[in-house]
Amino acid sequence: MLAVLWVATLSASTADAQRGDGVYHRWDRDLTLSVSAGAGLDRHAGETSFSGVAEARLRVLDTAGPVIAGRFGERSSLFVGVELRPLFPALFLIDKPISIEFWDLLVQSIGVELGVAYVFDQPRGFAFAYGFSVEVPLVLPSKWSREGAAEGVWLRLSARRISATRRRAGEVIPDAEGEWSVMAQLAIKFGLHVGAAAWEPPRYRRE
Repeated sequence: MLAVLWVATLSASTADAQRGDGVYHRWDRDLTLSVSAGAGLDRHAGETSFSGVAEARLRVLDTAGPVIAGRFGERSSLFVGVELRPLFPALFLIDKPISIEFWDLLVQSIGVELGVAYVFDQPRGFAFAYGFSVEVPLVLPSKWSREGAAEGVWLRLSARRISATRRRAGEVIPDAEGEWSVMAQLAIKFGLHVGAAAWEPPRYRRE
């Protein structure tokens, strides 16, 4: 893990000349589809276990959107929720980008998520869940052709908490404690253009 971060930092030094306005063509595409896969370390009831992880995310202007995530292991679960990355619109509106592609994208990838997790153990049940994440650019979007849909490769580092209280058909299922999952995944993003960003109401001119 440290080796990957070191390589990513070295690549950032070569990206210093790639200065920009902090947008990096995100206004050119309406939606960002991110798919990722990797592994997680889970902590529950004083025990630690490993799991596989696969996720899909669809974000509007790479800022907010739905998430579906599966965890496969001793305590498999399915998470469905919403992700929010507030720093990109906030920094854009106050015109305060770092103006270096690697660092802008790293900082602006910091996000939070809220949703519901369905835990596939005995007894099964739904629980409230939330998480935090950051993505380290491994292959910068500027290295990909703007003509294509792919927008770089990322190392996604995240943590998710599943509540200790679950519900099933109106029944409350108390657990000994909640659980934390710490995950590392490789993610690839695809930009999708559906025309929403370019839409504007009809204009009328008085003759």
